[in-house]
Amino acid sequence: MMKRSRSQDGLSNDLRNVGGNKNSQDVARLKARLRDAYSDETSFEGSQHTVKPDKPKKVRCITRAMAEDFSREQVLFSSLVETVFYIFFAIACWIHVANLKNSEMYYMTEAIKQGFFKKQFGGNDKEGIEPITFADISTVSDMWNFISLMFIDTIYFDKYFSKFSHVEEARALSVLYENVVLGVPRIRQVRVSEDSCEIHPYFRRLFRLCFSSYNEESEDKKTFGLGEETAWVYSDDTVTENIEVSGAVATYGGGGFYLDLNTNGTSALAQIKYLEDNLWITRHTRAVFVDFSVYNTNLNIFGVCKIIFELPPTGGVLPSHKFDCVKLIVTYDSWNYFVFICESIFYIFIFIYMLQSLRELIYFKWRYFVRFWSYIDCTITALAIWCLFLMNYKRNNIDYYLSKIKENPSKYGNLEYISYIQGLHDDVAAITLFFVFIRFFKYLNFNKTMGQLNDTLKKCTWDIMGFSIMFFIIFFAYSELGFLLFGSQVEDFRTFGHSMFTLLRTILGDFEYGLIEEAHRILAPIYFLSYIFLVFFVLLNMFLAIINDTYADVKTELAIAPTELQMTDYLKMHLYKLISASKCCKFKLKDVKKTEYSLTAEEIRTALEKCGFSYLEIEMFFARYNINPVAMVTEYDISKLITELESITPEATSEKHQTPEAAKTTDDLLQQKQQLKDMEATMFQLASKIDDLIQTIERIHAEQNKKKGSWDSLLNL
Repeated sequence: MMKRSRSQDGLSNDLRNVGGNKNSQDVARLKARLRDAYSDETSFEGSQHTVKPDKPKKVRCITRAMAEDFSREQVLFSSLVETVFYIFFAIACWIHVANLKNSEMYYMTEAIKQGFFKKQFGGNDKEGIEPITFADISTVSDMWNFISLMFIDTIYFDKYFSKFSHVEEARALSVLYENVVLGVPRIRQVRVSEDSCEIHPYFRRLFRLCFSSYNEESEDKKTFGLGEETAWVYSDDTVTENIEVSGAVATYGGGGFYLDLNTNGTSALAQIKYLEDNLWITRHTRAVFVDFSVYNTNLNIFGVCKIIFELPPTGGVLPSHKFDCVKLIVTYDSWNYFVFICESIFYIFIFIYMLQSLRELIYFKWRYFVRFWSYIDCTITALAIWCLFLMNYKRNNIDYYLSKIKENPSKYGNLEYISYIQGLHDDVAAITLFFVFIRFFKYLNFNKTMGQLNDTLKKCTWDIMGFSIMFFIIFFAYSELGFLLFGSQVEDFRTFGHSMFTLLRTILGDFEYGLIEEAHRILAPIYFLSYIFLVFFVLLNMFLAIINDTYADVKTELAIAPTELQMTDYLKMHLYKLISASKCCKFKLKDVKKTEYSLTAEEIRTALEKCGFSYLEIEMFFARYNINPVAMVTEYDISKLITELESITPEATSEKHQTPEAAKTTDDLLQQKQQLKDMEATMFQLASKIDDLIQTIERIHAEQNKKKGSWDSLLNL
């Protein structure tokens, strides 16, 4: 060991003198606070002692979040290990979820749309009737023409390869030849009762019946028409096995009056004619559905199609359609086996993360619920469990649905519910994958540069919340105003919700001003210009200013923040240790220069103040050793201070109390400090009185000038 230097001896004596009224407990507290700046064991040349941090109590199974309560090296080690495993978890999740969808589903959907909804039908050159498409349907007559001409012809009389070929007798029903229809199509309607609304007394002589919009209370379940078969007798959703469907006007239940078409095209066309001639559709009807399911054996994809014709109380017909492509059965080849392995890895990791969350809950207790990433972890776990439940339900029940179709080929091949379950599973899996990617930021937070996004959002949270209140008040006001002004004439403002989305699109530059100008030529320009100015030019720029200012503050804090052990240095340090231990080269570990820790003088000042040192004592200490309050105090300075503090023993403290000269010096300094404070207070009071006197003189002078001006004006008169 080297001898103590003069500066160290002087530091020890000054600390004894400065801390005249400090006991050994204060010194111990100061040493502990200074050691908190370090996370590993260090040794410095020129010091008599080896500085060793106080090792916390060992805790098993430390997670990344728990490591923040221990040391910097523990944080880096946990982050590195968890990041590596999380990458494998994210890749497994990605492969599992991405396999649920593919581009072939899109092309199959487009092929079905081309076959049904983009072809023209119903034209008659002799009568001057032009053909129309599915989107042009506006009357019940157009709807019947579409079903009997376009739908029946496409399903039953497939002319995919030749316009002269009729294959209805040669093979099963199909769409575009490659998509086989499972079972037969079904046509179904829902009705409302004739007394579902009240007629105003002024018009009761003109109108005796009233039919409201569709809802469960107004639904008509009475037998009507011929009163035979299921087409005229109501069946609930337990019989039809149809699910609810949302249309443009309302959401319709799964029950109703239905008819399964025949497997023969000619017979099916006769059934459609039979319904049309016997007025199957009346004023009671609110929606007609044409349902069928297909299977493409080339792609192993099922398709569930629902063609919707809504008959709102306003009259006319609103056509729409829904087509869902899903994978319901799996053929295990080499790729699907690999996907199954990834799926298994994904759920194994989910189980491990459940245990990890439970471990953190036990460790943090109530603090667990104030951590943002705790909610992300719980969300991923809950969504994954939901996916597992839906997947198992589908796998356990798909055989039942397919065998039912196989046993009843003349019935509707109903795959609506199992397709809905599969679609719900796909949606939940996609949301899970989204949160899995978001969770990467949790592990990138070990580096301050990588954590800029988190720090920026965290610091501006309250500012954004305050801004959001102001923004949404104005936004909701404009949305309601747009709905009330243009809702009856402009489609984009037909409801309050559509009005909100239209205004959001306007912020992004997607708007059609001409439509609202046609609706109201006076208020439209005022509404549009005021909204653009207030929301786009003012509020949006305020939001960006909040983000920019906060990001600038975060960048400044990163620039002046104390240097910490970085991941690259941590990896280098352990790599050098590994190389040295393997003895494969003559590399000495002591040649590795460890990243120097740094501490601000303000942090030392805070530690000294908490230990009871006065302001004057701290300033004397900084002045004696030329410590710049705005500079960084290095590792060597801190170790030297800890070394000198360790030399302060209870005996030395008692001797210090018995030294009259030291006590006298301290008393004189305190007395001088008090005198300086009194002098500053007196000078401050004197300056205040002088300022008051000057203001009084100026006020008197101003009043005199005012009176003099008044006398001059009187004399001039």
